[in-house]
Amino acid sequence: NRLVDFDPRLVVAEFAKRFHSRVANRFIGANLSKFPQAAGDFCLPPGYLAFFAQDFQAPRFHRHYLTVQQLLQAALAARGDCPLVIKPHPNNSPDERALLLAHHAPDQGVHVTDASIHAILPGAACVLTVTSAVGFEAFLHRKPVVLAGQTDFGQNAITLTDPARLTEAISTAMARDWPHEKFVTW
Repeated sequence: NRLVDFDPRLVVAEFAKRFHSRVANRFIGANLSKFPQAAGDFCLPPGYLAFFAQDFQAPRFHRHYLTVQQLLQAALAARGDCPLVIKPHPNNSPDERALLLAHHAPDQGVHVTDASIHAILPGAACVLTVTSAVGFEAFLHRKPVVLAGQTDFGQNAITLTDPARLTEAISTAMARDWPHEKFVTW
């Protein structure tokens, strides 16, 4: 939990490797997530930023440092020449979906898709989300994560509080050797 310090030295590497593999195989192999996922592949060359939306309303039980819209605007500005994949949340309202779909411009490197998270995550260079559980699922794919709010898994990600620093946060997240296997086991 977010109030306890994670120390990867306290997790046995071999055990963590086996445990992570079992959990990853179960979720990825069966295309499982908190919400039903589409079947099929996602066809885009690897190396993109993956933005996972969620409900746009502020939560009652944890803190968001940025809104979904603020993080999205920061991602659009920070991506440079890197493609950006935007995945709407199954609970997005029609207005929220319309706002996300308004950015769909494949010829400009911005893709909005309902593909499975397990089809999107393998090719992602970095995962961006406010507090969605897909951030934790990204650890099953061994992907770096940038969050913009409080989560129970923020110790294995970069937490962004200033949208102007997203480029730096992405670079830091991608440069770090994350202990995903040990963290998932912990």
